[in-house]
Amino acid sequence: MEKTEAKKHFSVYTMAIIGLRFCGIWYVDDPCTSIYTKLLNFFSSLIGTLMLLILTGTIAADLVFHSNDLLIVTDDGCYLAGLSVILFKIANFHNHHQVIRKLTAAVHKPIDILRRSSDKEVLSIIDSNTFYENMGFCFFISISGILWIALIFIVPKNPGELPLRAAHPFDTTTYPMHQLAFIIQMYAVAYGLVTITLMDALALGFLRWINVQLIILTFDYQKCNLTPNYSHRNDSNSCLSSSKLVKNHTESWDLMNTISNSVRTSKFTSCIKNKDENVENTFTLRFKRCVTNHRRLIAIINDVNDVFGTSLLMQVFASITMICLTGFQAVLGAKEKSNLIKFVVYLSAALSQLFYWCWYGNELIYQKHSLMVAQWMTGWEDQLNPTSKILIIMSMMRTLQPLQLKAGAFFILSMDSFITVI
Repeated sequence: MEKTEAKKHFSVYTMAIIGLRFCGIWYVDDPCTSIYTKLLNFFSSLIGTLMLLILTGTIAADLVFHSNDLLIVTDDGCYLAGLSVILFKIANFHNHHQVIRKLTAAVHKPIDILRRSSDKEVLSIIDSNTFYENMGFCFFISISGILWIALIFIVPKNPGELPLRAAHPFDTTTYPMHQLAFIIQMYAVAYGLVTITLMDALALGFLRWINVQLIILTFDYQKCNLTPNYSHRNDSNSCLSSSKLVKNHTESWDLMNTISNSVRTSKFTSCIKNKDENVENTFTLRFKRCVTNHRRLIAIINDVNDVFGTSLLMQVFASITMICLTGFQAVLGAKEKSNLIKFVVYLSAALSQLFYWCWYGNELIYQKHSLMVAQWMTGWEDQLNPTSKILIIMSMMRTLQPLQLKAGAFFILSMDSFITVI
């Protein structure tokens, strides 16, 4: 039972890895893997990428041939924006495959350690995030399936026409060329939607579980000085002494009250193993353990930005383009119900994808402020000695370093960015 519970949070991660292996995006380099599995992985990647490139090329050709028709240009441009993101993310996954493998271990192994904790607060945080991750994954799978059906089968077309406008070097109105072109489009759209859903599920999982570790770290900072006097003392004195800091970096007293209440009901927990068995008994060792964990999480966030920064920049540009062009198309084709359904689904996919990235980027910014308040409330005023002074000062200086999800060097993803796009 414990083993099953400990692996709960790996459900979406496991499905994403299996799916990416089947699509050929996640390399199979395990020497124990059979040659047939490796061949399937290789040919799946080759055929899927080739189909995407053919679809992109034929749509781009159609856009060039009908550049004087604004309706066709916007329609083709919307598809090209989505396809460009998919191809870019596939290439990015291939280029950073080894780094992404290391990130999966760095992010998920600590959660596995925390999942074995007896702390009910920690388990509650992990269970709730597991539930929401599963719900989000199901949502994106559903949106992808609905979008595929809408694009391939619901889009209005005359007899002999393809679901997506495209210019082929052969006549697509005759047998068997029409069937061949239809299969290419059907396979390419399905492959593209599946791969981008799985890639985003894996990347968003990194952000989700990093955020969980930051939340637990915030509580751990508060529990560094868990002595009888500290745990039962009046927290109002601590709040008053740090009022200026809180008002500068948080919305109100709600954040501090939440942290204080959690401290009273839970114990010191950390995913960082320490050989010193007396870590539970000293403020300095606990604080050092938190600082080590904090430094580790900052390094992971920097790695996430290095790997996914350019993809997110492409995502922002493509989402803005898709939202604008889809909205324009919806206005022009709003009289046809089938067209309207397609536009609504496409717009929902673009907005929800951008929303998820901006949401987690906003959570990182919030956790940065939470950590600053948590460090201030560690009870350091009861531990004033040369060692702890230097440690606390260096730790607070590190907290000033922003925790941000960046889209290249141009955008910081947050809810402010999402509202700006809207």
